[in-house]
Amino acid sequence: MVYSEERTIYEFRAGCRLSGEPQRVGEEIERIRTAHGEATPENVLAAARSHRNYIHRYFTWDDHAAAEEYRLTEARHLLRSVAVVVVVPGEKPPEEPVMARAFVRIGPDGDYKPFVEVMSNPVTREETLERARQELRWFRQKYAHLKELAKLFEAIDDELDGK
Repeated sequence: MVYSEERTIYEFRAGCRLSGEPQRVGEEIERIRTAHGEATPENVLAAARSHRNYIHRYFTWDDHAAAEEYRLTEARHLLRSVAVVVVVPGEKPPEEPVMARAFVRIGPDGDYKPFVEVMSNPVTREETLERARQELRWFRQKYAHLKELAKLFEAIDDELDGK
């Protein structure tokens, strides 16, 4: 998105799986925000219910399919929410326990494997580290406009550059 005094230019962010016209989507969300004073998911959904609204196409209107997708979202949330306490044999436990996700997503099919198993295997460990690096890149890109985070970005850049 580029800001100008004349018009805001909207784009779908990198890696986004949406297609269509991001300009129309952004302008519709802005119209909803102006009409309701805020752009909440509830306001966006209410506007999208109209078949004539451009953003209608971005929602699953078959209730059975939508319910199934929502349950899959809940299952993913459950898998991401369970944690394990990391204990390093032979070391004194820290005052605050170190937590890690109990199950880590591996591979393109989204198979979740136990953290210990993933970190014990050189291939899946590297895949997990590469995913973490990609998330750092996304974080850096998302907040690049915040000058207050310049020192943090330096540290991220050093890590990503292998320093």
